[in-house]
Amino acid sequence: MKEIKIFTFLSFILLLIGITFLTLGFDRIHNYNNPDSEESYLLDNDSEDPKNAYVGGDAYNYIINGTHSTSYFVLASALFILSVLLFLCQIQYDTRELIKKAQQGNGEEPSTYLLFQVDKS
Repeated sequence: MKEIKIFTFLSFILLLIGITFLTLGFDRIHNYNNPDSEESYLLDNDSEDPKNAYVGGDAYNYIINGTHSTSYFVLASALFILSVLLFLCQIQYDTRELIKKAQQGNGEEPSTYLLFQVDKS
């Protein structure tokens, strides 16, 4: 049975969550509809629902949506960085396991083994 690599699994999960927050950030920026604005009075579309509209003024809504999307982008960036760090921890753990297996075959002490040994001959 194959061993489960927990750091790789967590890294993948955090990467998916980060992509979700990145998508939510772009959704806040690009999906905006305020039926109370002057545009909708000119187009006469009363059937449309407001999307990402909180107050009556368009400028205030753009400021609110910009702040929300920035927070989603910061959260996604933090999750991406954490995902990479967890993946690097898994690589380090795997490398240490390989070193331990190699040392068991050579009979060397773990503290004296180097990953890159220099051949003195």
